[in-house]
Formats: sequence, structure tokens, C-alpha cells
Amino acid sequence: MKIAVYGPAFNERSEAAIKTLIESLTNKTSEVVFEKNFHTSIVAESDIDITSFGFQTFDSLDRSYQLLISIGGDGTILRAITYVKDLEIPIVGINTGRLGFLATIPINNIESAMNRIFQGQYRISERSLLSLTDR
Repeated sequence: MKIAVYGPAFNERSEAAIKTLIESLTNKTSEVVFEKNFHTSIVAESDIDITSFGFQTFDSLDRSYQLLISIGGDGTILRAITYVKDLEIPIVGINTGRLGFLATIPINNIESAMNRIFQGQYRISERSLLSLTDR
């Protein structure tokens, strides 16, 4: 499974989530690719040894990705949509924010959620996107 990981700039609230996610995904048969700015931020601002895993980075996505994991809050998922566009790549959100209406996986459930995803035990909730233009 080819998985994209997206998040805002690294912050201490996301550290445990990133570490747990990396640990969980490296135990799976998957290709994990981090959004370029997020990867750079993790390397520069944390002690997480993300480079030792050899994760590639992305600036844009294509149809080869099966999943995008968003680390943050609901706003992070909304920003992740700009990468997914009309590619129909499912987005799953790990909640390191406050609300968690869209980002529904709490930090303490990351490993079990990833296990369920890899076992095909999930359902996709379709969402609509409105676009407005000035005349």
C-alpha cells in the first residue's frame, strides 16, 4: 500500500502521533511518503530520526497512492484536500488538535487503526466539496 502522510509544521502536540505512526507503518508492507515541508519540519525541529527510515517526500500526489494520513486537526484535513483534489484518495485523520470532527483517530488508537486499515476493516464516508467563483 502506498501511503502519503501530511501535516502542518512540526509541533510538540504531534510528536507522539508521528512516532507511533512511523513505528506502526514500518511494521507493515507499505511505501510511506511524507509531504516535503512536513518532512523538513520534522527533521529540523524534532529529535525524531525520520531520515533513518528512508521515507521519500512528495510535492503532489497521483493515483498510485491508496491513502493519505493527515496528522493534526480538522483544518489539517481540509488543507490535505488540496493535495488529493479529484484523485479519490481516501483521507484518514489522526487528531492532535482539539475538535476532531473529521480527524477521528486519537493518538492512543493509531496502531489499532492502522491494523484495521491494513486488514480492510474500514468504511469510506463520502464528502462533497463546493467551489465558488466570482462572475
